[in-house]
Parts: sequence; C-alpha cells; structure tokens
Amino acid sequence: ESLRMTLVCLSTGDAFGLGRVRAKELVGSCRTYEIREKDVEVVDDQRLRDGMDEVWDPRIVAEYVENHVRDRGTTHIVGFDEKGISRHPNHCACARALELLMLKKKAAEGLGRVGSIWVQETYSGLSQYLGPLTVVWRCLRTFLGASSCGRERVVCTAVTSFLFAFRAMRAHRSQLVWYRYLHLVFSRYVYINVLRALA
Repeated sequence: ESLRMTLVCLSTGDAFGLGRVRAKELVGSCRTYEIREKDVEVVDDQRLRDGMDEVWDPRIVAEYVENHVRDRGTTHIVGFDEKGISRHPNHCACARALELLMLKKKAAEGLGRVGSIWVQETYSGLSQYLGPLTVVWRCLRTFLGASSCGRERVVCTAVTSFLFAFRAMRAHRSQLVWYRYLHLVFSRYVYINVLRALA
C-alpha cells in the first residue's frame, strides 16, 4: 500500500495581497511530491491572516487541523515545533495547536485514526545552513554512538532532494525570492529533518 500524504495550509499567504496566487501555486508545488490536489487544503479565514504581526488563536488552528485529519482518515500528523523553524508567529501558533490536539488525544476525545503527532525540530545558528554536511555529521554521530533516537525519528533524503525542492519552489514562484535560492542549497531542512513525537 502506498503512502498517502495530505496537507493543510492554515493561510493563503496573503500578507502581500497574493493569497489566491499562492494558494494555486501551493497545489502545483505539492504535485512535485505526488500530493494530489484533493488532498491539499488551503484555509482562507480572516482570523488566520498571514503576517509577522498577526496573532493566531491556537484553538482555531486546532479545529481546522482536527477537521482535516478526520475528513481524510489521517494516521500521523507532522507539524512545527514551538520555535516554528523561523520563529514565525503563525508557525508557533500551529505548534501550540498540535499540543492542544495531543491533550485531546490523550483524553480520548477523538482525532479519528491519528496514532501519533510529530513536530519538526528547529535548529538555530550556523548548523541550519550546513546543508548536506549536516547529514554527514548526523551519520557520524550515530556511528560513534553519540546520538540516540528515543522519541526522535531522523528523516534523511538523498542529495538529489535538492532537485525536488527546487522544482517545488519553482512551482511556488511568488515565494521564490533571491534568498530562497540560498536556502535551497544550504538549508539543512532540504536534506535532513529530525521529527520528535509529542507525548
């Protein structure tokens, strides 16, 4: 049985008045990773507007995520950790929403077939810009026994994943500003991600 991925984006990305364009581009970008259009949900809610100065209510975010996973029979959720990768306040609100959903799951109050909730670890400083070298470093640490998994899962991709990421970003043209080209080459998140299970 093949893996089915779905995606819920909590905003149209309308900070610069490009909401409709970006929502359409996102569908094309997801196609690169074989996520079908019917499995991509873009939320257009005035309470969840895109922007660094926008404050999202995690309860509203949680409601959208819960409806998404219930409607699609989702078994695992992956989202941001409390630092939101870039410390973007919208991302951080998504992390708090996942914590609320985890509490709901523990209380056996639903979430359908969801078995686990994972968050993507945020890294700061130079380590987030070492690209493929991060994969080598992580493998070396694991080989030497300096790294243990525990509740973590390390997702490594081939160096060629850069090509997929580039293709996906080309489909998302309104987001492809000059510095994102540097991110595509040097960001560790293109090559390796550490997912931590919420407990």
